[in-house]
Amino acid sequence: MPVELDWNEGDFFTREQDYLICATHGAQYEPHTGYCVLGPCQGKRLRPIVVNEQNGLVSITLDQH
Repeated sequence: MPVELDWNEGDFFTREQDYLICATHGAQYEPHTGYCVLGPCQGKRLRPIVVNEQNGLVSITLDQH
């Protein structure tokens, strides 16, 4: 289920700045891999989103799997 990760606007990391943290259930993820190291989804990964910027326009591509 897609949810926002940020605790506050633009605040995505643990206090130590080493993991991404989910505001919904407190799960913690490795920033470069999306691997969940702590929380109810431990051992799973975040779904990657490809972000592109061209001529001031931002587009995203979602993996359909």
